[in-house]
Amino acid sequence: MVAKETSRIERHFAVDINGWPQAIHTTTANVSERDGEKTLLALNSKQFRLVKRVMTDSGYTGDNFAGLAQSTISAETIIAKQSDLKNG
Repeated sequence: MVAKETSRIERHFAVDINGWPQAIHTTTANVSERDGEKTLLALNSKQFRLVKRVMTDSGYTGDNFAGLAQSTISAETIIAKQSDLKNG
């Protein structure tokens, strides 16, 4: 999952293993990455019912997001370094 800030708008993306967008949620820039992704997961939980793992960057560290992903879509969370996400 990736958040992109542009002109006071933040876009939250969920992409598949090939980088294809699966869900997009937009918020104002003052909404945190975790809160934006929380809403994205909640709004798209049925779509993500087969997802087993969520890989995120360090903006989503902590038990709160991992617990949220587990409780919302029953998925394990893996935190990757930005360099891992770009090269992997």
